[in-house]
Amino acid sequence: MAKAFSSPIPSSDEFIVGKAHYEESTASFKDLAEVCANIRRKPVNYALRLLEEAAEGKRPILYRSHNKKLAHRKELGGKKGRYPKKAAKVVLTVLKNAVSNAVMFGANEEQLKVYHASANKKRIYYRLQPKGRRTRHDYELSRVEIIVAQPLSEEEKERVKKLKEEHKKRAMEIAAQKKAEMKEAMEAEKSKGANIVVEKPERAEKQEKAEKAKKAEKAEKTKKAEGTKDAEKAKEGATKPESESKGLEKKAEKKAEKKQEEKPEKPNA
Repeated sequence: MAKAFSSPIPSSDEFIVGKAHYEESTASFKDLAEVCANIRRKPVNYALRLLEEAAEGKRPILYRSHNKKLAHRKELGGKKGRYPKKAAKVVLTVLKNAVSNAVMFGANEEQLKVYHASANKKRIYYRLQPKGRRTRHDYELSRVEIIVAQPLSEEEKERVKKLKEEHKKRAMEIAAQKKAEMKEAMEAEKSKGANIVVEKPERAEKQEKAEKAKKAEKAEKTKKAEGTKDAEKAKEGATKPESESKGLEKKAEKKAEKKQEEKPEKPNA
């Protein structure tokens, strides 16, 4: 999944933050990017006024990029611009949502500024012509993200720090209290002589049973194999002496025959 915001969100120790984003808008991402660039780092009241006028077509938007072959506007001092009504409406809705989120956390709308505003392309769906020669037309979707922030005063910063410290202390106290209660319960059970039985889940019990069954099967197989080996050895021991004796007798006969053949015949006197 993609990140919700491409810019780092300011810390809550120094700012009251409100954020909002709009996904899969059908407006042009180039127009949305230029509209966001015109309100970035500006006060919220100024940004709302500019977007409302641009959405009605009463005020042009300055295009710093994506301005090839674009006309010059007298209202912008001869700079290039356009009247992107659809994009201005989309950015206006997102900005209002971010401001309402910041106000909910205790921010003052007059002191808010646009900390971050950006837009980019998200997805492309291709479309084909229904009749005749099939030509592709891309259907592009875009997204917008806006972050609004109000800097905290020194008094508010100290108050936030104190609240956080109190919250940490309270959390530590609760954790220590739970540990002490657990120790007391363990000591009470030990004094009674009760054995603490840890209940295992059903899945673990089934796994243990299966492992025990496998071990028993292996042991039986090894015993059977050892028994068969012993029987074979005994048979070999019973048949061995007879075969050996027969072999010795044959060897002795062969030796005797060789000796008789080797004896020279005595000459006749």
